[in-house]
Amino acid sequence: MKKVLFILTSVIALVLSSCSNDDIPVSQSTTFKIDPANVIRPFTYEINPGDLEGVDSDYSLRVRLLVYNSEGILAQSGTQYLSSYASIVSTSVNLEKGDYTAVVITDVVEKEGDDISWACWELSDEHSLTTAKVTDLGYIGGKSKILGIGSKKFSVTGEAEEISINPSPAGAVLCTMWRNIHTFSDVDMIVLETNRSSDYLVMNSEGGYNVAIENDNNNYSWRIGYLEPSNYPNSTHVYGYYFTLPVDNISFKYRIDTSNSESSYTNAMLFNIKAGSEYYFEIDLCDPDYDDGISYGGFDVSGDRSMTGATVEKLFGGTEAQPIDGNCVKLSSFIQ
Repeated sequence: MKKVLFILTSVIALVLSSCSNDDIPVSQSTTFKIDPANVIRPFTYEINPGDLEGVDSDYSLRVRLLVYNSEGILAQSGTQYLSSYASIVSTSVNLEKGDYTAVVITDVVEKEGDDISWACWELSDEHSLTTAKVTDLGYIGGKSKILGIGSKKFSVTGEAEEISINPSPAGAVLCTMWRNIHTFSDVDMIVLETNRSSDYLVMNSEGGYNVAIENDNNNYSWRIGYLEPSNYPNSTHVYGYYFTLPVDNISFKYRIDTSNSESSYTNAMLFNIKAGSEYYFEIDLCDPDYDDGISYGGFDVSGDRSMTGATVEKLFGGTEAQPIDGNCVKLSSFIQ
């Protein structure tokens, strides 16, 4: 009887030991290599070479890694801060065997110690892949608003893995130029505004994203950029860069506000704004090619190099720069 009990005890112990080993999840170190330079690489259209390169000294490039399991639930995450786009991020996380989707989000932020004091984008509901949302916080931001997103599906099989992810720009860069800004003494502000907006994006199960579009009954309720001539007393021409998420069938207009609270509008310019593309907009308050009238226009300049030294005709590309009736004499009144 003792011999039988001893044999049964041994068998039970062996079975329990075997089951216990099979149920222990085995984590495997997975290394991610992230190249954030890919986010700004498509943007080469610059007023002055180097305008869009680098991160200003007061800011940091935030690189966030989110790893979701096969159920779309966040399994691991991490954040690194860089001083430039040229740095390669290398980070390792422990993952169990299985299928995953890795998402990388890059943006520029201002930090005070460990706290973020300024950012153009907010990430929320990231616990699930299909609810993860990146929202525009409403700042114009300039080149610091450029947002990058990348993703990759992969499997952990039990061997060491290295996953490379090259995020891409999630939107487009708009270069804007205001020329002869002091032509009229009563012009207070010049605004480039739009009738549609894309204020946030939501990730999907494939690791891509869908952009939410707003439309205020075709009213021009959103502004891309604006200029107040009084802020630039020593400048004749002023330019800037702006970033926007993709929007199809979006129209742009210039609005000119004067000191007596009257506003004038140009005709609409229709575009399909694509991620990774570049666009150039210009308004000239005293264009000699249009009898010193006001000309304006916009053009898709994706893939072109610096426009330094180009003429107005070339900048408008084949679009019609349309003069507004009026005499543009230095310090004359815009409203006749």
